[in-house]
Amino acid sequence: MALTQVLTGGIKADAVDNTILKLDDNFAFTGTVSGAGDTSHFVKLFSSISNSAASNVTTDTVTSSYSNYLLQGSVVATDGQNSSIDIYLRAGGSDVSSGNTGVAVYQGEYFNRAADAGVSGNVSNGDNHYLRIPENQNIYGGSIMSFQVQFAVLYGGLVTGQTNLSNPVNRTIRNGWYNWSMQSVSSSDYYGAQGWFRFDNPNQNVSAVTGIKVNSGVSNFTKHNVALYGYVE
Repeated sequence: MALTQVLTGGIKADAVDNTILKLDDNFAFTGTVSGAGDTSHFVKLFSSISNSAASNVTTDTVTSSYSNYLLQGSVVATDGQNSSIDIYLRAGGSDVSSGNTGVAVYQGEYFNRAADAGVSGNVSNGDNHYLRIPENQNIYGGSIMSFQVQFAVLYGGLVTGQTNLSNPVNRTIRNGWYNWSMQSVSSSDYYGAQGWFRFDNPNQNVSAVTGIKVNSGVSNFTKHNVALYGYVE
């Protein structure tokens, strides 16, 4: 078909509509599309789906390309083995440790259960170097745990200013929030919870988190469906 060129000035304003353009076609753009509104969205960086036993699900796909990350998934605990989900940060292909060379995790959550509308809570005051979900209960063996974890400024963290903390005053922090739903060992009932956490790196020596490990607290996950997303701002 011969190419017909029409100068910009020869097109009346709003003259080109869906009777001229075939809107279900694909169009290639070489410039920048502007005025499209909010373009914030999540990008899937990793996913793992399996019906085979696995002690953990690990990904090293965290980069400086994104500040905030979303981890979500479902796991099935081994029959007869009450368990938990323990989430470790990774740096350079290895799990981040505890003590002076690593992190301490502070967390709290509030929860209720199907048979009791009362709300209860649990906390951990820097006792672990991983995020434990649930904080102080166990997933009933053979049952399903579904969860979401949001990480703020995961890759590089943020350094605090001067507060009432000392030794040291300034430290690298990675905060976040989570929720979960499961059948608990406690009362053999269905539970749901929301919580917060803080990965505290007092010596500021974990300069870059490059991965996450979702670990089974006891035995294996017999099935899992886990994904990690980066948030495009």
